[in-house]
Amino acid sequence: MVSRADGGQIVPWFSCDEWQETAKLIFSDDVADQLRGLQNLRLWKARCETLPTGADATMVLICALEGHKLNVNLDDLSQRLALSAALTRFLNQVLTTGPTKTQFSKTMFAKARNVDIPGWIVKLRHEAAHGQSLPALELLLRAVDFGLNWLRWNYWDVEPVDWVQQSASQAPLAEMIDKWEALGACQQAGYKRITSLPAEDLRASNAGIRTVREAISVLEQKILSSSVDNPEHLLSAVLTSQTLLTPPPGLYGKEELPSTLVAQWRPLLGALHAARLLPRLLVKLHERNSRLAALWVLYLLDLIEKLQTAQQELRTAGLVIRETANLADYVQKRGEPLAVTVSDLDPEWSLLVAAPTVKEMKAVCVEVAANPNKNGRIYLDKLLSMASFENGAKAKVNQLWRIYFGEMPGGEGEGDIKTVDDLVKKAPVSRDGDKWIKLEEWNAKAVGVMAWQDSVDLELNYDTWE
Repeated sequence: MVSRADGGQIVPWFSCDEWQETAKLIFSDDVADQLRGLQNLRLWKARCETLPTGADATMVLICALEGHKLNVNLDDLSQRLALSAALTRFLNQVLTTGPTKTQFSKTMFAKARNVDIPGWIVKLRHEAAHGQSLPALELLLRAVDFGLNWLRWNYWDVEPVDWVQQSASQAPLAEMIDKWEALGACQQAGYKRITSLPAEDLRASNAGIRTVREAISVLEQKILSSSVDNPEHLLSAVLTSQTLLTPPPGLYGKEELPSTLVAQWRPLLGALHAARLLPRLLVKLHERNSRLAALWVLYLLDLIEKLQTAQQELRTAGLVIRETANLADYVQKRGEPLAVTVSDLDPEWSLLVAAPTVKEMKAVCVEVAANPNKNGRIYLDKLLSMASFENGAKAKVNQLWRIYFGEMPGGEGEGDIKTVDDLVKKAPVSRDGDKWIKLEEWNAKAVGVMAWQDSVDLELNYDTWE
């Protein structure tokens, strides 16, 4: 299922009903129901390798807990090992994602306190990971039980409410953006007057407005005004739009975005900049892993670079550039002429809000570098440079990406070896002393049998083997 409300994220459940039924089974008092819920979680894992943190952490804890309940003959040490591993993974997951992810300087105790996880849970985790002996079974069971309840309060009970609230609050905004996009498409197709538009709903919703250009401007202002209280909704709506990430005809093979596409989206992108959401947008576009998304990232990086230069000129001229989000002023004042002329940049972008900081760009780099994709190569070096990474760090990130894509260069003369077949062609034989043995002879042998051996007799006394 793809949810428009959360930015088009792909999830492994087919409907909200399936998600809610799984939650009901997981927290049932009936062990059989709990096992059915666990089966659903495993099915989701098979459909989508990366589950939402709440679902994945729940699956880990349920597996450990059900193993304790069902395997009555399992010894105490094995149970404590399983429960310790589950508790450690639960804390690692919930304390290194979401709001706590970027709190690099905070201890695990501080992060846990911020999300209402008691300190004894963290202490138990440290004892399990670093102590001389594992915690007592009763303590581990209590900790795992707490973890499940915490996930219920903070994920399973909250998520459906978020869906309803987001859908209700974003529906009018999404509808306005759909109409705004449709008007933009009509304008590009040559339509100038509202009465000549081919779609009846567009003519009806813009009654009293003469031109398509005027209708676009009016609707644009409504979109921006409705986003002032919650710019996050604008970000989600932009990412799920019909045209932003849909390749226009003739895009493939080109190294830059069509000027008409840029001109259409520039006002809304300017609003996201005013709300200080450009770093988030860059990360989300990178996650899309498409050619068009990559070109948008490259365009935004170029624009941010120009913005930094332009704002330096403005500061020199005595203008104050704010460091905090200021979407309301952007909506009110955008388009007003500046006293200082800044070349190569739309004035509305250089007004009011400072460009993303080096720290913010470094945070973007961390997200991008940890999630390699082939389309990201066209902007990786530029992004690393804008985040002020040294050449050594940039080289390491590029090396990691090459390793990820299986392109890590070998020694001198081995750059063309990328597969086993390439290796066989390069060196068709190996040598054992003075005897040359073809690689094909190795393939014909069983595991553990050398190419020059006919067979190996293994005598194992299973009665005394410990």
